[in-house]
Amino acid sequence: MGSPTDLEILGLVAQAVSLKVIYMRLRLTTCFFVTMYSLAQPEPGSIIGSVRADDGTPIAGAEVTMARAVSSELSKYLPNRWLTRSREDGTFSFDSLPVGSFGLCATVPGSNFLDSCEWREPVPVIRLERSHTVADVIITLKRGAEVQVRVDDDRQLLALREGRVPGASLLIGVGTPSGTFQPAILINRASTFRVYKVVIPYEKDIHLIVNRSMFRLVDSAGNILSRSALIRLRIVRGAQTNSVRLSVIGEEAL
Repeated sequence: MGSPTDLEILGLVAQAVSLKVIYMRLRLTTCFFVTMYSLAQPEPGSIIGSVRADDGTPIAGAEVTMARAVSSELSKYLPNRWLTRSREDGTFSFDSLPVGSFGLCATVPGSNFLDSCEWREPVPVIRLERSHTVADVIITLKRGAEVQVRVDDDRQLLALREGRVPGASLLIGVGTPSGTFQPAILINRASTFRVYKVVIPYEKDIHLIVNRSMFRLVDSAGNILSRSALIRLRIVRGAQTNSVRLSVIGEEAL
């Protein structure tokens, strides 16, 4: 067998170089993913705290949300939000957390406590270092004023049309300082009326939002509401009556 020609030698060299390039790329790719995986693993940090009413009473069953207070390029490889519930004694904990800054909020669905984030109440922001435990974090929830909204419907138009006729709807709620819409909770209903409730802060101007489609509504003074009506609410502590009364008086084209 003869000696390889110069052309064959160059071909072997080119193949060797190509294989080395592929090998280096694989190493770099593997290193990248190993690094990202390592960075994405939670450090053994913990946050321990409690949810209390503004009179200091522990609140059980509160939904506690924790979110990163500061985002970064690395955040997309890591969890950004956590959720838990407070125990019977009001305490809660988050474990196996990465390094970072976290803001905590709490809410008690269906209660008269105000969501501490939606209503822009002061919330604790915690800086967590590697292998660090932050204890005695307190989230304080204020009680709000319950406002009942009664919608009379003598002709039973809501029962006959809503959910059966496309586009027929009635949506009631309040706008919060954080820019969110908080739907009213339906607490009672019959064929000729509905009763909703919203919970709002005391001594603040809040707008009740009534969004209607197909139904014609009037307020207690007989004023016809626009399709997206705003009704000003301001509740003073100690007020005996916190209610709004509306009536469905007919239908209109969609």
